[in-house]
Amino acid sequence: MPKMKQYLDNVEDLRSLSIKDIKRYLKPNTFSDNVVLNFYRDGERTGSIGIESQIFDTEGAITLSYKYRQEFSISYEIGLVSKPSNLGKGIVWYFVCPKTEKICRTLHLKDGYYYHRSAFPELYYENQILSKNWRKVQKALEIELSGKVYDEYFRKHRKKTYRGIPTKEESKLKRMLKIKEEYKPDLSILNFIK
Repeated sequence: MPKMKQYLDNVEDLRSLSIKDIKRYLKPNTFSDNVVLNFYRDGERTGSIGIESQIFDTEGAITLSYKYRQEFSISYEIGLVSKPSNLGKGIVWYFVCPKTEKICRTLHLKDGYYYHRSAFPELYYENQILSKNWRKVQKALEIELSGKVYDEYFRKHRKKTYRGIPTKEESKLKRMLKIKEEYKPDLSILNFIK
């Protein structure tokens, strides 16, 4: 078995650019210049990106301009495509990753460029790195600390079955309660918080 890297990159730790961030600039048959998108963390500005967009009826392109690590000035174009909404009203915009050419709604910044997460083979979600047992512990702690599961499970007039079959909500709540009952964590370490 190959040895795993000790420090893996998480998707959650990377800066990302989402369609939601630039949605207001995606009006068909428009051209916008010198738009600045700022990034903030804990109320402090951590960076900015200059965006130029050229949008047609169903496709377009944006040009990103920014400084990476205050040293390198980077400027490149990312394609955009749109598809009809599954609700039948309007269209939904997607990025076309410049490296993998996959369509996506979020691009991640790594090594200076915004790409689809599959462009980085050593990039994982935080839960992928955790062991199966630790995920169970984490889920049990979330259930124990939230209390919402019990409130929802014992809510008055909640629909538990439909035509004799348990509803999805009922199945989900039972599964979460089973996880909590199977693993009873020692919460005595949380006493120091009080």
